[in-house]
Amino acid sequence: MRIEWTPAARDWYATHNTDPRPLKLVYDIEGCGCAVDGVVRLWRVAETEPEDGTACEFPAVILYNGRQAVFFEDRLILDVQERAGTFILKSDNQIYATGLFIEDKTGEAQTR
Repeated sequence: MRIEWTPAARDWYATHNTDPRPLKLVYDIEGCGCAVDGVVRLWRVAETEPEDGTACEFPAVILYNGRQAVFFEDRLILDVQERAGTFILKSDNQIYATGLFIEDKTGEAQTR
């Protein structure tokens, strides 16, 4: 899996982010009923896990759980909605999430 940032998303992230810790693309199934019903999330994490792959290294490291790659296409695009301060995750074929913000899973305050 590979995630490409649009120029606008790169610029927005560089302007609004000061935390160097990695991000993680997650297909969150918590409370969704079953493993195929989930919600796309973007988490800031403190540590990597053994099953994590790297989807992107610039402008931020974005990790993903290798077992969840089946829910995504090989090439993804991360764009930004500047007015809302949120991201859009899409591919050439579909939109995975709009209104996607960075959820802090490091034990610190949430980032928007």
